[in-house]
Amino acid sequence: MTSSIAGVASRLGFVLLAAAMLLVGAPTGPAHADCIQTGSVVDCAGPSPGGFNAGAQDNLTVNVQPGANVGTGLVLNNNNVTSNLGTIAVGSSALGIAAGLNNSITSSGIITGGTGSTGISVNSGAVVTNIGNLTVGDTGTGIALTGTGSVLNTGSIGGRSAPASPAPAACGWSGKG
Repeated sequence: MTSSIAGVASRLGFVLLAAAMLLVGAPTGPAHADCIQTGSVVDCAGPSPGGFNAGAQDNLTVNVQPGANVGTGLVLNNNNVTSNLGTIAVGSSALGIAAGLNNSITSSGIITGGTGSTGISVNSGAVVTNIGNLTVGDTGTGIALTGTGSVLNTGSIGGRSAPASPAPAACGWSGKG
């Protein structure tokens, strides 16, 4: 009889150990794939709630893929090439795409922002092409170009007004060029 009790105890211990291993290895939240950098190329695909911040890096190629949903925006430095084919959504007073000098940005996707946000903000030497939809909240700016550069918009730039304040969003640039 002792061998039967020992066998049951052994099997029970194994089952408890397997159950504990499954619980420890189970994910604690939803899976997501933030923007991933490989060398000088950054790809944002699927849900990317963390967005991308280039830190001190220049000369990157940043691709927001179709179907991607980028939160917190893209923060870039100088001499980058960026293509948005997906969605970039930021909150109030945030920047959808913020870039330094000599950047080329093309957006045929969607950029949305909350109150006081800016869809695309760039500095001198920028070439910005918006073919997509850009919408910001009250007191927001669609595309801001500081210094010299060019902006071509064949898409839409619009504003969303809060119920208490129906003023439209500003869409324009500051600087020369």
